[in-house]
Amino acid sequence: MYLHHASVFDYRRYQADMQPLVKEVDEDNLEPLRIRTCEAIRHLQQEWPLEDLGITVWENGRDKHVLTQRWPFLEHSGEGLPREEQVRSQIDPGPTDIAEWFVLVLAEYADSRVYRVDGYGTLQGALTVLGWDPHDTELLFSGLPVYRLLKPEVLEEPPLHLERLTPYWYWARVVLGRTSGWLPIEEIRRFLQKLGQENTSKQVRLFDVCRLPFPGVDFENQVVVKDYNEWLQSAYETTITMLTSAANSGQGLFMTIRFQ
Repeated sequence: MYLHHASVFDYRRYQADMQPLVKEVDEDNLEPLRIRTCEAIRHLQQEWPLEDLGITVWENGRDKHVLTQRWPFLEHSGEGLPREEQVRSQIDPGPTDIAEWFVLVLAEYADSRVYRVDGYGTLQGALTVLGWDPHDTELLFSGLPVYRLLKPEVLEEPPLHLERLTPYWYWARVVLGRTSGWLPIEEIRRFLQKLGQENTSKQVRLFDVCRLPFPGVDFENQVVVKDYNEWLQSAYETTITMLTSAANSGQGLFMTIRFQ
């Protein structure tokens, strides 16, 4: 099962603030980014609590509860905030480490509220059946690639399979995320206008989920049909809410899809 999470974030300020750091990294000077990442971790530690989320480690022959450091991307990644020592101790950071640092800093620019769109795939499928361009249904939930924040001039698509020497910007995503992406305010307003149209709202409300192009799903089973109907309506309402929140703030959305 894939989970979709979204947070409003100040993409303009993040992009502007990162350009000097990107320049330093491209000149093989990683220290400014390392220092900035450690600053972000310390700030997030001050702003967010340690909590017992039921996570245990095996120690001295028994399970021991460990506290998790909350942060804006806890739900996005499924993991607590990385420790400052992990960043400081990296002797020879590779492309994946550099990308992770940029995303750690990005968390400072994100709001505390996280929108979880359960059943987003159901809404994607329904919108496609209703005639939406598949590119739009993908963009709505996956967003633009994160590297466009760091390298807006890069137009080449990332390689199909990322390797150890693939440039760091292509690795930019939340750790454990299948994908991470973002939407600027222009796309947010466009999607909000499309989804908010009375005709679209009615079509989604009355949509027959048996039309979904999901091979292997037993739509003869009324319990299954009921579940998909609930996922569709919930996904539609939450998507409208997250888009409205971002539009009202004039900011963007940072989104992650990960496997549960």
